[in-house]
Amino acid sequence: MGGELCYLNENEAPPSKTRILVTFTDKSGFFITLWWFGYFHLLLKDENHPMTDSLGPDPFELTPSEFRSLFDGRRGSLKSFLLNQKNLRGIGNFYIQEILFQARLHPLHPIPSLTSADVNRLFTSIKAVFHESIRLGSSSYELDFFGKKGTYGLENLSFAYQDGASCPRCGTIAQKIKTGSTAQYICPRCQKCPQ
Repeated sequence: MGGELCYLNENEAPPSKTRILVTFTDKSGFFITLWWFGYFHLLLKDENHPMTDSLGPDPFELTPSEFRSLFDGRRGSLKSFLLNQKNLRGIGNFYIQEILFQARLHPLHPIPSLTSADVNRLFTSIKAVFHESIRLGSSSYELDFFGKKGTYGLENLSFAYQDGASCPRCGTIAQKIKTGSTAQYICPRCQKCPQ
């Protein structure tokens, strides 16, 4: 459920919640912490592991046509599909709201009814949102390898997670909807769900 992997120089002590500490001969190293729960697996170089082998592709490694093919013959709703790491890795609930807003797609949009234009907008949106997060050092609740907090936060989102916010495109008030086990803010005018 999250954690940090951070560099540790020879004069630093690791945080108290360190779960793994690796030190090198020069006394530097790195530590790994967990926010809630998780586990670690140590693999040899080139060794396969069922958990990582079952992950979907990284969106940055896909061409537009490869991205479009991910949806061929799929059913279900768009948000559930995108959050499933076996379909596409790296998208979590924090990012999905902005991705779908920028793409003008409803989280419950049925996959079979996606048009080519919808998928193209979605692909562009995923890359744009992650490029912006990378530019800002990742999300504001994460640390990079050198322990620096990212600056991509709620203020960078168009209107996700904001009760009573107005859509920056059309002025419509945000609506909070249930999407399975999570909730999401949408613009009911810009993100209509086809029936």
